[in-house]
Amino acid sequence: MNQQPLDTKPLYQKTVWVQDLLKTTDFTVDISSEPFIIENIRQHKTTEGSPFIRLEITDKTGKIPARIWNEDFPSCNIHEIKEGDIVLIWGNLTQFRERRYIRVTKLKIIAEDNVNIGELTNTALQADLDTLWTKLTQIIASIKNPYIRQLLNNLFSDPKIANAFKTTAAAEMVHHDYIGGLLDHTLEMIDIAEVILKHYPQADRDIVVAGIILHDIGKILEYETKRTVVKRTKQGYLLGHIYLGLELINKYLPAGFPEEYKLQLFHVVLAHHGELEYGSPVRPATIEAIIVSAVDDISSKVKQFQKELQTKQPDSQGFGEYHKFIRTRVYFSHLARQKHKENSQDTASSNTIELTLNAESD
Repeated sequence: MNQQPLDTKPLYQKTVWVQDLLKTTDFTVDISSEPFIIENIRQHKTTEGSPFIRLEITDKTGKIPARIWNEDFPSCNIHEIKEGDIVLIWGNLTQFRERRYIRVTKLKIIAEDNVNIGELTNTALQADLDTLWTKLTQIIASIKNPYIRQLLNNLFSDPKIANAFKTTAAAEMVHHDYIGGLLDHTLEMIDIAEVILKHYPQADRDIVVAGIILHDIGKILEYETKRTVVKRTKQGYLLGHIYLGLELINKYLPAGFPEEYKLQLFHVVLAHHGELEYGSPVRPATIEAIIVSAVDDISSKVKQFQKELQTKQPDSQGFGEYHKFIRTRVYFSHLARQKHKENSQDTASSNTIELTLNAESD
């Protein structure tokens, strides 16, 4: 990666941020030579049959939909742009049926040297990757079963596997879909599982913790990331992360690994989606497998809600747009509570003033 000299500024700097475009009520905002990263590109047709391009563009503060209409194709290099490109965009913020997007009238691909890449990318992590990695290594060291601990040490002593696990996303778009997302998701699951394990002494902590670490390890082969864009690889499409993960685990099994523990660990990985229709070839049949499946479900679903609350704006009733994975419209309950609190304070303040005035008049 080329870097800017320390004493020079990038040619193009951000002046308009996605987070502001998502919040503003001013739909006269013009965008001129503003840098973004293209995250998704899809070609569609209007109801009249006219082609247009649907995009998602990002900076470090979030992502926003964009459209290139047919008449703007010539000025937008539509045959050259691809996901992950850094581009300059000209256009304006608009809204249709309460859905805002940027109408792109001109687009130009530029080199990474011309921007401050830190303005355009965001891991969405709340902690440093090295800090999270240290936490994972400490958890591995806490595993008592020597065979299971050795399996994990064998895997992560391979620098390619360790680096991939540290930086890979946990999904393309649904949850933990950012650099470091797989590691973040894994540690979040372990934190939740540790609480559950206190209530179920029959469950083997080593199998649960190792199962969590291993359940999505195939995603280091299923996904590849270019800047902020997470895409599925060919083997990811054809084989999927469950199969790829089991291949990896089998490759690094230490000599003499007990067959019973292998069977139980493999079952946790195979069953972690919980249901056949969700992609698991078997349903959870051990207490360890159901714990891993349950905490995976909690982590992924609650993260989707958090992402919606952090990156979207509610309508006048307090609801977001319909979310196809959550299968409902998320209610921005924290904003409603905040508004209620502010109104209560205003009412209390008004009552205090009124009581004071009445007392003075008496």
